[in-house]
Amino acid sequence: MRLVLLTAFATLWWAAAQADPVTFDGSIGPYDIEAELSRSDDGLVGRYRYAGRDTWLDLTGDAFGQDVIQLSEQVDGEATGTFFLDVVNDQLEGYWVNETDEYTAQLTPPQGALVSLLDPIAEPQVNSSVTGQYFVGSHWVNTMWAPRYEVAFNGGDVNVVAVSPDLIYVRFEFIVGPTYHFAYFEGFARRANERTFIHDQVLEGGDEPCQLAFTFEDATLSIDDNNSGFACQFGMRAHANFDLNKVSDIAEFEDY
Repeated sequence: MRLVLLTAFATLWWAAAQADPVTFDGSIGPYDIEAELSRSDDGLVGRYRYAGRDTWLDLTGDAFGQDVIQLSEQVDGEATGTFFLDVVNDQLEGYWVNETDEYTAQLTPPQGALVSLLDPIAEPQVNSSVTGQYFVGSHWVNTMWAPRYEVAFNGGDVNVVAVSPDLIYVRFEFIVGPTYHFAYFEGFARRANERTFIHDQVLEGGDEPCQLAFTFEDATLSIDDNNSGFACQFGMRAHANFDLNKVSDIAEFEDY
């Protein structure tokens, strides 16, 4: 009986959530629109219509972290346009494009309502030891090759193992900027003080030392590459100057 009641409650809650989407007022270029969006197990679903029109156009899409929403517009099951929208001050700003047209787009929800459509912020329970995995990352609408827009990512992860009290082993990979240059490193760093470990060696095939400082404090990691990206053999515009949060007490190396 209890299981039946719980199932019924969950069904009613889901129906209520679906029946109460986030509403938006906005525009595509010079045209005013209104939209509705809900979060489902498959991503985002909803619809929009132009002001003064009765016909709704279907929307499906995804949220990328807390940063970007991408939506596909569909008519009779066929894609007819795409929204690329950055989250800016509790509203959505970006572009609507299809094969022939391109417009700026903007959607404004009631204050505080947008967060229900975005990916939840994870709060992992981790200890303060240096060993583990650290992460930083954000998404944005890449306009580098407009009108071919795309959702871009900036950031990466770092895996650290304490080999001894004064020596750590580090692997990291970051993707940087709209042209997607990579910064990759694998090696050891020695303790310089209570919180900081330093890597200062010439890499194979190099002429100058790759200088990296890894500073740990309260389950966070800050990296300073000392402008030695070329010596560290990073991509042309890549760097490793990131502040990361610890997301796991276990370092993972199988993905490298």
